[in-house]
Amino acid sequence: MTKPKIKTAYQLAEEHWNWLQSLLEVQRQIEGKLYKDAFIHGYKHGQDEIVILERINKMVKDNIKEFSKGE
Repeated sequence: MTKPKIKTAYQLAEEHWNWLQSLLEVQRQIEGKLYKDAFIHGYKHGQDEIVILERINKMVKDNIKEFSKGE
């Protein structure tokens, strides 16, 4: 009967790192997707804000013109 092979600390560390590295790669992919989705979502809100601010700016300018005519 042969004795079970005992792994060295280096082998254990190498195997554990390989497992952990694959886990971290998956995590990073998920984080990348979440970041991009959140960025796009925020960008759309920013575009909406620009449209609203442009409308407000036009209304203010139009009101100033109307007010100036009355003087």
